[in-house]
This record gives sequence, structure tokens and C-alpha cells, in this order.
Amino acid sequence: MSSQTAGTGAVVTAIEEGRGAAGGDNGAPPSRLLRNALWLVGSTAATALFGLAFWSLAARLYPVADIGNATSLISAVSLLAYLSLFGLNGSLVKFLPGADRPADQVSAAVSIAGLAGLVLGFSYVLLLPIIAPRTSHDVHGPLLSVLFAVIVVAAAVNLATDSVFIARRAAHWNPVVDGLVQGGAKLLPLVALVAAGAVGILVSFGMGCIAAAVTSLWLIRRFLRLRVRPTTNLRALHGYLTFSAAGYVSSLLNLAPLLILPLVALDRLGSLSAGYYYIAFQMANMLGAIPFAVCESLFAELSHTPEHFSRLARRSAITIVAATVPAVVLVGAGAHLVLSVFGSSYAAHATGTLQLLSLGVLPLALNTWTSFLLKARRQMDWLIASNAFYLLTAAGLALSLTRFGLNGIAAAWIAANVISASVAVAGLLRGHKVHRSTKGGTP
Repeated sequence: MSSQTAGTGAVVTAIEEGRGAAGGDNGAPPSRLLRNALWLVGSTAATALFGLAFWSLAARLYPVADIGNATSLISAVSLLAYLSLFGLNGSLVKFLPGADRPADQVSAAVSIAGLAGLVLGFSYVLLLPIIAPRTSHDVHGPLLSVLFAVIVVAAAVNLATDSVFIARRAAHWNPVVDGLVQGGAKLLPLVALVAAGAVGILVSFGMGCIAAAVTSLWLIRRFLRLRVRPTTNLRALHGYLTFSAAGYVSSLLNLAPLLILPLVALDRLGSLSAGYYYIAFQMANMLGAIPFAVCESLFAELSHTPEHFSRLARRSAITIVAATVPAVVLVGAGAHLVLSVFGSSYAAHATGTLQLLSLGVLPLALNTWTSFLLKARRQMDWLIASNAFYLLTAAGLALSLTRFGLNGIAAAWIAANVISASVAVAGLLRGHKVHRSTKGGTP
């Protein structure tokens, strides 16, 4: 722990931009950073609680094999939804605060996300027999294909609208949408669809996505006073394209392991192991959402007040350490008890994996923080390089370490975060060196 704190301090020092002659960052708004971060952590907590209830109920109603097959489909939905944004989620947070016509930009971004989600959803279903033959029998026929595509569209739109709330400093709506609305809506159909097997779990998850997307659009219109409508006019996003393209490539590289690792578990270890791995990873991923929430608030505040870079970076690092470490210790120590909620078989087969994944949240937190700082400084080449190492390490080691079972796949994920964070730190140090050299050069 002490070495991580020291490393964090070193990076913050390295990226310090100086306070300037007029007193610099005395006017920085750390309270707004913490307030918005608290709302986003609250959203994470609400999502986690409903997610725990959802998977706990599913684990008791459905066979483990159905859980394993459904998790690969839900992982695919999450990945395709992110890909449908084309990096516009980060661009909305970066540029929307200073936009002259925010409604046009939000409308264009939501329209792109929805259309891309539709195309990617149908494409995935068509390729499913090749990508994941073990789950292809669960989604077949035109009705289920359309349903899968609609779920991807709803998930993509909801992700885009989440970014709008963050950009407009209205993060208090995120717990409502992603927690209460989405969590409640996906719980209701779960019991009624037991006979549908893995598809029942997918449809229940999809109902939550649809409810969240519809509610988000209504809230944006009602309270943010932005009239969001379908549009083919993409000129409003002209200034977003370069940043979005780089962010999109980075997202592709970063999110691919979320699909690859469950598929490796499913293909190499079987559907039972895939189910155990996914539940353990979901519990660890809830911990990882804490630093992600803080960093999203950090990125939004840096978009509003970029002159306070160093102070906000430092404050966010302290917040991440203070919030993440106790949570990691708590879940790691109580891993057996946590998994017992899902059933005795999960506790018997995945306790060690959850403990290992929980420990891996610490390098994940550092990786998340440094990645957001690279994005805020527009060092997109380093961000892409960092995520390229993340993907290559995760995929390569996962395939190599499956002989160690679920712990091997967990170790691959941890190692990937360590390598990726190291590259990101190198990028920040390099950027600071160039910045200092430029400031000290001849005008």
C-alpha cells in the first residue's frame, strides 16, 4: 500500500503544472469534484446492490450452465454498447460544457450510438456461431435477433446519456437511472422467465437497459432543458471527431478483454467455470467502479476548469485511495461470504478467484486514474499504447494460464492492469518533461 501511495504522489508531482504568479489553484473547486464523485459512487453502489440482487436471484433460479452462457451474451452487450459510442462519451464530457448548441450535439451523439448499436447488435448475432458457438443456440431466429439488437441500442443510448449528466454537472441523476430504474426493471421479469434459460436472464437484463434509456432521455428533456431528437445532421460533432476517434480506438482496446476473458473461460474451462468466473469478476468489477466514478468526476471538472489540473488530480488520487483500499480489504476478507449469497457452489469454486481479483483492483485503480489524466491532457497516443498493452497482456496470458484454472485468468487480468498503468505513468512523465521543456524554452 505504501509503495502505491508513493507512486501516486510521484506521478502527481511529475504532472504538476505550477500555480502561476496570481496564486494559481487557490480557486480550484475540489468540493465540486468530491460532490459529483460522491453521486457517481452512489450510482455505482446502487448499481452494485441491484446487480448483487439480480445475480443472486438468477443464481438460485437458473442452472450454473445458463448463468455461464448468459454472462457471455451480457458481456457482449456491454462491449457492443461501448463500441457504439465511437468515443463520443468522452467527447461529450470534454466539450459539452463549452458548447453553443448542446441539444444538437447531444442529439447527434445519441443518434449515432443508437444506429451503431443496431448495426453491431445484428452483426454480432450473425457472427455468434463463429465467435461463441456454445451460446449461439440461445439466440437464434429473427425475434431473438431483433431483441438482442434492441438491448444493445438501449445500453448504448444509456451510456451516452450518462455522459451528458456528468458533463452538465447533473450526476445526481445517475444513481436514479442506473440504480433504481435499471436495477428495478431488470429484477421484475427474472422470475417469470426461468423457463427461457439463458435467454430469460438476457431479456431481464435488457428490460433494465430499455427502462434506463427511456428515463434518461425524459430527464434530459425535462430537467436539463435539452431537446434530444433523432437526427442525421452530424455537423454539430465536427469538433469532436479527432478526439472521439482516438478515444474510440482506446475503448476498443480497453473493452475487448471484457469479452475475451469470459469467452476464454467458457471455451477452455466450460460453462460452469465461466459462470463462476463471471460472478467473481462482477463482484471485483463493482470495486473497480469506485475509482472509475471518481475519475469521471475528475475528467468533467478538468473540462470545466483545466487550469486546476494538478490540484484536482491530487485530490482525486487521495479520494481513490481512501475509498478503494478499505473496500478491497473488506471484499477480499469476506469473499466466501459474498459468494455464498449466490449459492454454495460459487463459494466453493470461486472464493480464491474473487480474492485475487479484489487485490487486482489496486493496479486497476492506478490504471484508471492515469488513463483519465492522459485523456485530460490529450495525450491520446500514450492512452492508445497503454490500452494496446492491456489487451495484448490480458489475452496472451489468459490463453497461456488456463492450466491454472480461474486463478490463471484472474492473474492475466491483474498483470494486464499493471503493465497498462506502467505505460500510462511513462506517458505522463514524458508529457511533463515536454511541458517543462516547452515552458523553459525560448519564446
